[in-house]
Amino acid sequence: MKKQKKKLVLLSLVAVPSLLYSTPASATEISKPAYILANYNANVANVVQLINNINNTTATFQTNLEAALKAYNALTGTEKQYVTNYSTLSSHQQTRIAYRKLAAQIEEKLNSVDSTSANYYQNVIETRDWYNTLNAAQKNLCKRICAKNINFLYCTKYIC
Repeated sequence: MKKQKKKLVLLSLVAVPSLLYSTPASATEISKPAYILANYNANVANVVQLINNINNTTATFQTNLEAALKAYNALTGTEKQYVTNYSTLSSHQQTRIAYRKLAAQIEEKLNSVDSTSANYYQNVIETRDWYNTLNAAQKNLCKRICAKNINFLYCTKYIC
C-alpha cells in the first residue's frame, strides 16, 4: 500500500507540471475570432475610445462625433464587428440630426423676424430666450447654420 502511494505521488509530481505547461499556440492554432481581435485590438480600441469621448451637450460634440465616424468608417468590416459601443455612436448620430432640425427652426425664426415690424424687439427677445435654453452643442450647431446664412451678423449681434 505504501509503494502504491509513493507511485501515485511520483506520478502526480511528473504529470501535473506537464498538464500546466503547454506549448504556445501559433497564430494558425488560435481560433480565428481571437486572432482577429488580437490583431485589430488597437484600431478597435481607438474607435471605442473616440465614441466614449463624445458628449452631446458640449461644444465639441460635432467635432468629436465626426472624428469617431471617420475612424469607424476607416475600419474593415471585421474590425467593425468588435466595436462594442456602436449603438452609442448611432445614437449620437440621431442626436445630431435632432440638433440640426432645432438649429433649422432657429434659423427659420431668425429669417421670419422683420426688422421693420412693430414687434421686432419682442421677436428678437423671444428668439434669444429660445437660443439661451440650448446646450453648448446645440448652440455650436446653431452658430454654424447662422454662419451659412445671410443673417449671420444679425444672429451674432442680437442672439449669439
